Amino acid sequence: MTIVGRSRFGPVLDRALRPARRIWGGLRRWRNQGPFRGYLDGVTPEGSLRGWVIDRRTGRGRVPVALYAGPVMIEVGYANGLREDVRSATGGEGECGFHFSLSETVWAKIIAAGGHVSVRTHGTESHEIGAMVLAVDRSDPGLARNHIAACRIALADEFALLLRLLDATPAPEGPLPSLAPAAFVRHARMFTTDPLIPEVPASGHPAYLDYVRYRYRMDESYAVEPGLESQDRYLYWYLTAYRSLERR
Repeated sequence: MTIVGRSRFGPVLDRALRPARRIWGGLRRWRNQGPFRGYLDGVTPEGSLRGWVIDRRTGRGRVPVALYAGPVMIEVGYANGLREDVRSATGGEGECGFHFSLSETVWAKIIAAGGHVSVRTHGTESHEIGAMVLAVDRSDPGLARNHIAACRIALADEFALLLRLLDATPAPEGPLPSLAPAAFVRHARMFTTDPLIPEVPASGHPAYLDYVRYRYRMDESYAVEPGLESQDRYLYWYLTAYRSLERR
């Protein structure tokens, strides 16, 4: 017995059956959609399920629609997005597009339904606009809608390893020894009033204020030797102008 899919006639037969499949698909949609007409385009690169629907009798859009994962309705919206392509092709109202953002929560429900999603009209009578099966790769950070969720997906293996290492780490017996804080030896030099550079006269200011004065060439405007009036005027500049510079 010859398997058609593996014979040399398989591709030829597949091409011959494509028009019949398209016709059958159109008839199936017509039957399922009832008094509506629409199409489920698929998932956009931004992570939304996109499509359109209009009332077949009036051509109007703004139809209430609902997203289903398998038999479970998970979100409701309106087909009121602007679709000029649909207006040109059907002559119906342009405000007929819908999109459902596929958040992490929505993806979890789709995965639980085996990837089966559909969009139906929402009301007393529900008609299927379109359905498809989504192949979901849970390791893809693109599924996440924020940076924290994307990091959690991308680093899932590393987090799992960390948890295993934490579980294997024995609990300490008794309190942990206290740690002595490091001595800030170099930091103290920022606040010394001793002259650090021999050729620079003592100002009476902490060393960091002297650094700022030379950094912004304020030494050309303020002579700050002890007892001079400009010493206080430089401090005023530091507390006002320099503070505003640091905020930029």
